Amino acid sequence: MWSCLGHCSPVPLLGWIWSVRPSARPSGGRLELLDRTLPEVYIKPVQQTGTVLVLRLGCGKVSGHEVRHMTRRITRGFRVDRLVAARKDKGFTQAELARLAGLTTGAVKSWESGRTTPEVANLARILDALGLHIADVIDIPVGDRHLGDLRVLALLPQTELARRIGISTTALGELERGEANLSDTVAARLADALGVAESEVREAFVRTRTRPPNTPA
Repeated sequence: MWSCLGHCSPVPLLGWIWSVRPSARPSGGRLELLDRTLPEVYIKPVQQTGTVLVLRLGCGKVSGHEVRHMTRRITRGFRVDRLVAARKDKGFTQAELARLAGLTTGAVKSWESGRTTPEVANLARILDALGLHIADVIDIPVGDRHLGDLRVLALLPQTELARRIGISTTALGELERGEANLSDTVAARLADALGVAESEVREAFVRTRTRPPNTPA
């Protein structure tokens, strides 16, 4: 169930509980999603699946086209314990690492506590500050990798990869969730942009498309 804070009707959707404040209307007319109003037991599954829900301004039911799946955050294989160990080995505090990476201390604390995971671009900054390789903090066996994993391992944000292969970010997101067909042309472009064999792209896509229900892509 969804529930709005204020005079809103509950909106059943996806089985997760978030809260939205109707009065929260920042510039641009977007509602603020207040994940901090809920216990972590409800927040974490949403973050792990990379699901973000977007409401119309106002209350009521949410139509299918108003639900957006965002995959900017890393949802699979992130070994935060290795990141913490590397930071401590360097003798950095969380604040010092954040400063060196050009990020906020709050972001580093949030990742290390397991409350959230970083976006690819921010993880790249952290790795650079710590002198680490992406494989040091992302642990997904080759035979288990999904299409989105290949992009993360290449340290490419979704928008950048979409630009390189000449499709929209929305179309790439659908491929990374296994919700669209992978054409020969796009498979070849993905392989080139990701620096992997085309067969690896196709195998990763098949795993993505055939993964069990309610599991992260």
